[in-house]
This record gives sequence, C-alpha cells and structure tokens, in this order.
Amino acid sequence: MRLLTLLLSLSQAAAEQAPEYNIACVARLEIPSYPPLAGWARISGTVVATIKLTADGSIESRNLAVEPSSAKLLVPAVEGALSDSVFSKNCVGKSVTLVFNFIQGDEFDRRGPKDRVSFGNSNQFWITRGYRSIQP
Repeated sequence: MRLLTLLLSLSQAAAEQAPEYNIACVARLEIPSYPPLAGWARISGTVVATIKLTADGSIESRNLAVEPSSAKLLVPAVEGALSDSVFSKNCVGKSVTLVFNFIQGDEFDRRGPKDRVSFGNSNQFWITRGYRSIQP
C-alpha cells in the first residue's frame, strides 16, 4: 500500500511539473528558418518557447530558453516566427510550449544550404540545415 501511495504521489508531482503543450491553441504556426549567420557558424541548439495567450489570441508574454547558451543567434528567428503565427481566441490565459531544435546537417548541396523541417510529439520541431562547402 505504501509503494502504491508513493508511486501515485510521484506521478502526480511529475504531472504538475510537466509543461502544458496546448497544441490545440495553435491555429497556424510559422516555422522559423535557420538564421544565416548561425548556419555559417555551424551553430546548433534548442529554443524552448513558452507563450501565454490573451483573449484575442495574441501573445501576452513569452519566455524563451536557449540551450546551449552560445546558440542565442537562433532566438530572433523563433521570435519572428511566433509573431507571424496565429493562435486560437479560445485559449485566453493558457500557455503554449513549443520546442525548436536547430541542427546542422551533414548533407552537402551545391546550390546552397537548404532547411528541412520535421516535427514530433510534445510540440517538438526540428529545423535541419544542410551546408554548402566553400572550396578554394
């Protein structure tokens, strides 16, 4: 009985700490492009955006966390994409968490860098940048 009580307490604590993803509050999400300077510098990183919505579906507040901290060049692209996105008017006061993973790919393209986008559970998005080789 004690073990069951402990397990229930742990699962309740985990549920309270889990972020609210609220993907239903997203009417149209703009995916950020890989920032050119970050691409040239071959910077990869993750930006976790948590936004709180108003009654008209606009963003009341936003919190952007970057990992690693050296990947701050990725933040303006995410901010721009969030500003261009549309959110539901039925989500007043709710928070939406979106995770943008910027990854340097190992794919060479003679025509220049290309972004590939994929998505998964828990509002995860991967923006992968192919590279353009500079040869002497």
